Amino acid sequence: MARKAFSELTVLITGASTGIGYDAAVELGRLGMHVLAGARKESDLARLHELDNVTPVRLDVTKSEDIKQVVQTLEELGRGLDVLINNAGVAVGAPLMDLNLDDLRWQFEVNVFAVAALTRACFPLLQPNKGRIINISSLSGRMAIPFMGPYAMSKFAIEAYSDALRRELSPFGMEVVVIQPGPIQTAIWDKTDPNTDQFAGSLFEERAKRAGVAVIANGKNKSLPVKHVTHVLVQAIQAKRPKTRYVITKGKWLRILLSNLPDRWTDAILNRVFR
Repeated sequence: MARKAFSELTVLITGASTGIGYDAAVELGRLGMHVLAGARKESDLARLHELDNVTPVRLDVTKSEDIKQVVQTLEELGRGLDVLINNAGVAVGAPLMDLNLDDLRWQFEVNVFAVAALTRACFPLLQPNKGRIINISSLSGRMAIPFMGPYAMSKFAIEAYSDALRRELSPFGMEVVVIQPGPIQTAIWDKTDPNTDQFAGSLFEERAKRAGVAVIANGKNKSLPVKHVTHVLVQAIQAKRPKTRYVITKGKWLRILLSNLPDRWTDAILNRVFR
């Protein structure tokens, strides 16, 4: 991407209603970028409308008609697209032997297929601008923990997608960047109840509940403010040659080390944590 002033950049962010997406819309707009912020609910679109330099767009990333409308809006602006931030996502947790396959399909529909569909639709607008694609992955794209397999599977897929796409687009002067956040301070940790009876009678019921309690406690006590992700997003947009991956978490090097240990060592550690 050619170096441009922030005021010359057009950015599309998905999943901008809350958390990472909303904070990014606030900050990128404040810096002077022209931000198109995608959300589904009227109340979220109205809140985004109040932000400087932010144009709210109705965008359910799983709906082809919404994607077409967003592309049409970009075409009408006539500026092309400089940065696509694929942030929208969902997290499905379940013992894999109890997992409803429709839930697994939904996990991939939102976190993988929608990313591929939107990126492909935006490519004709990105390519002339030597635009940049930033995919929000997760530390779960490096290491899968018990009972969060569906989510980790989708993030591993995004990691592979991003690697392949980066190598295919580099001859065009385009960059593909992956952001790998660990736990981030959002309302999700207060909305999730690990003690449901969803898997009552399952062989995995008690372990899954204990794992859920541990994950939520970790999310509440060891998460970073969302500003840490936004700061890295600005770096990834601004850098002439960005990193291919940015890890954002407390105890980053310990987590990276753990994800690169021999499999049996990692299994033993995780089995003690989630026993």
